[in-house]
Amino acid sequence: EEKIRQADDLGAHVIGVHVGIDSQAHGESPLAALKIAKASVKRAEISVAGGLKDDRYLDQILKYQPDILVVGNGIR
Repeated sequence: EEKIRQADDLGAHVIGVHVGIDSQAHGESPLAALKIAKASVKRAEISVAGGLKDDRYLDQILKYQPDILVVGNGIR
């Protein structure tokens, strides 16, 4: 949270939230990371990557209205 706030305070235009497949395998959630970012950012846009290859998190993530969605493995 602190690093996100620092980046926002320094004038970052976009703050990226990424939870890679290996982190997801260990129980980390892209939704949890997005919630932290949304609570911490005041100015920057938020980009979300990781966990978007299926519907497991997508509907919940969209409720938080991230500015950018990065889809990698979901493209076939």
